[in-house]
Amino acid sequence: MEEHYAKLKRKINKQTPSDTQPQKKQTFYPRTHNLTNIQFTKNEEDMLNKGIKYNIEIPPKMCVKQIVYETENAIRQIKDSKQQEAIRYLATKNLKQILANQKTNNRRNKEQLYTTKQIKHKLTQNNATVAEADKGRTLVIIYEKDINNKVKQFIDNNNIIELKTNPTSRFQKLVENTLKTCKNVIKPETRKYTHQMNPQAPKLNAKIKIHKPDAPIRPIINNTNAPTHKLAKHMHQQLQTLLNLKYEYNITNTLNFANNISKLKLNPEHKLLTMDIKDLYVNIPINDVIHITNDSLIQNHIDKTTKDEIITILQMILNQNYFQYNDKFYKPNSGVAMGSPLSSLMAEVFLQHFEQRKVKLLLEDKRIIYYNRYVDDIIMIYNRSKITPQYILDQFNKQNNNLQFTLNEEDNNQITYLDLQLTNNHGQVRMEIFRKPTSTDTTINNKSCHPKEQKLAAYKNWIHRLSILPMDNAAKNKELNIIINIAENNGYNKELITRMYHKRQQQKTKGPIERREQKWVSYTYNGNYTRKITKLFKNTNVRIAFKVNHTLGKILNQKQSINSYEQSGIYKLTCQECQQVYIGQTGRKLITRYNEHIRSIRFNKNDSAYAQHILNRQHQYGPISQIMELIEVARKGKLMNIKEEYQIYRHYRENKLIDEQKQAKEINNQNSMFDLITTCINTPTTTS
Repeated sequence: MEEHYAKLKRKINKQTPSDTQPQKKQTFYPRTHNLTNIQFTKNEEDMLNKGIKYNIEIPPKMCVKQIVYETENAIRQIKDSKQQEAIRYLATKNLKQILANQKTNNRRNKEQLYTTKQIKHKLTQNNATVAEADKGRTLVIIYEKDINNKVKQFIDNNNIIELKTNPTSRFQKLVENTLKTCKNVIKPETRKYTHQMNPQAPKLNAKIKIHKPDAPIRPIINNTNAPTHKLAKHMHQQLQTLLNLKYEYNITNTLNFANNISKLKLNPEHKLLTMDIKDLYVNIPINDVIHITNDSLIQNHIDKTTKDEIITILQMILNQNYFQYNDKFYKPNSGVAMGSPLSSLMAEVFLQHFEQRKVKLLLEDKRIIYYNRYVDDIIMIYNRSKITPQYILDQFNKQNNNLQFTLNEEDNNQITYLDLQLTNNHGQVRMEIFRKPTSTDTTINNKSCHPKEQKLAAYKNWIHRLSILPMDNAAKNKELNIIINIAENNGYNKELITRMYHKRQQQKTKGPIERREQKWVSYTYNGNYTRKITKLFKNTNVRIAFKVNHTLGKILNQKQSINSYEQSGIYKLTCQECQQVYIGQTGRKLITRYNEHIRSIRFNKNDSAYAQHILNRQHQYGPISQIMELIEVARKGKLMNIKEEYQIYRHYRENKLIDEQKQAKEINNQNSMFDLITTCINTPTTTS
């Protein structure tokens, strides 16, 4: 038997490239960068070094409500009603077993949570926070006043003006009016998918450029809840078809670029250079890009009514370029909105127009023999006997006042582009994987409470890249060693990566995947016990996409307290006289829904069960602070419906629901999943 295993080991070693041979280890940037005077213990430093994505397991009793909501949502996506009932029964049974068998002494999780709370306490006491570095996933600890000063410096340096008031409500009315008038482009049946309920101003988050002097910020704008976000997403899809962009000089992916450039034959006069467009999104002229889009629509024979509506919508979206930071609101004087789904397309429209009108002329005389672009990163091969890098830079910079380029030349026949280091090697371009000096070795730690497939995703991606790129064996061996090194630094063993590498090498090209009608459901992964529920959907039309919700970053980043009446979700209205309640939901602000209920009472309308109760029984109502309570935070959608249904179920079973609501709505008075929540009702829960 020992001889058999020895033979297998020799086979593996023979098939594996010299990746197992000891080589010079890759050096990585530190995982944490402390810009404060706060002193952390060894345990606290170890916890911070796990990275902001490290997820701490939550005991099932602490998140039973969330489990039930997400399971019920998944069940309702199943077509067959009999199968729904069968899985609801099994899910209830499994969840009962999970709750009964849960470990109460998970020492590691308790220690990690305690350490994280100690870190948060130190940050709070010292008015400090954590932020991400701009490159490489380093976690930066910084005083709040320092990060605020860096944001102010960014605002001052980029000619961004402060607004006197929050323009969100005004912008929302503009969106609603535009949707009503542009009926050709936005059909009545699709209007609800382009309308944002309860919009909020886009928020600026700052990433710290620790690799640059004075560590300035890179602004990251979260546009998801902005008034125009859904409409911009819809218009992006429409314009992709209508504009018929050529993508003549675009790089679609690293593999496509690597294959093309590796086939080129260079002579001794040919040299590589790269260029970068400085602050592209900030400098795109809105009027110019709208004019270019208008001309393109005419060239593609789009009828005048549709074209005019598209331009009206574009002008409205592009002019809603604003953000908030620390309860103040700002508007850049130029450029497209960072974070908007439409911005990347508008940037591409502008750059393709620039390339067709200006760059093409520079390429025709063959002094530049190769030109490619990925977003705002450009690579060229030029003939140094006919043209100089400085001449190229000057020519590009004078073509358009809004675009400013920076240039990098070969150094010792080498240059970096995207994630590759390219070497001009005697007429051929040799390549290997490039990692920036600020790159850390942080991935999802092996002990993090993540699904296995998410933990290994980075390594699968790197091994896939290693396998498909046209690199020589030396470059491949070097990269495989780095991957193994990173894996070991994150708690994985070398053999796992070696097995993944061999599996990828033996993998055959997959044929076309058979597409079945599937429903994807988001499910929070809280521990291994989560799979005892999700595995029940294996033979259904439901597919599970896991997410995590208890990461180090979420725990440490202090959230600003939000006025509950400005939020959306499930609410409770209480009759001041009989103390019976009405349960409702709203995707808008609670205060908006409160005013609608009160208006129904004052104008003697019966369009609200709560208004009927007050009017028919001549009971008393009061101010919002006394009668209205937000009991579940939620956004409009299927989960909100389930949350409302549970709260109605719960208050009905407790005999607290007003009769008018019982009569107006058929109430499901038997749900085994909901009963599980009731047994744990006094347990704190997490929200999704």
